[in-house]
Amino acid sequence: GRRNLVMTRDATQSFPGCEVISCAEDAQRLCQDADALFVIGGAELYRLFLPLANRIELTIIHREFEGDTYFPEISADTWIE
Repeated sequence: GRRNLVMTRDATQSFPGCEVISCAEDAQRLCQDADALFVIGGAELYRLFLPLANRIELTIIHREFEGDTYFPEISADTWIE
């Protein structure tokens, strides 16, 4: 099965089917034997985990949307399509 971690500053929160963690180090420790780790926003989590990534699954939608969460700029020199 899939292991679901929710990283939050509020340790009193709970989410059905998920483990609550408070820092990136907890995620790394709990997922050290996992084949894959999927980070699903927001922007601060993207910034924390992008330096650890060896693969990005990126979908580009050719349309403008309003939003408040953005993925950091990535360099074409660093990543290969």
